[in-house]
Amino acid sequence: MAGFNKVMTLDAGGTSFRFRALRGNQQVTQTIAMPTEANSLSQKKENMKPTFYAIYI
Repeated sequence: MAGFNKVMTLDAGGTSFRFRALRGNQQVTQTIAMPTEANSLSQKKENMKPTFYAIYI
């Protein structure tokens, strides 16, 4: 997969979201977990933004 530096993953099952990033076969970030906020879609989206930024950088 030439040209890809990092792949971000999201496990969206159960009561939490779990984010991490991989490069090749190696995990390059710690897994970050956050609650799903099942009752509020807007709150869920707001909570996800800093997590994506933390992993992207």
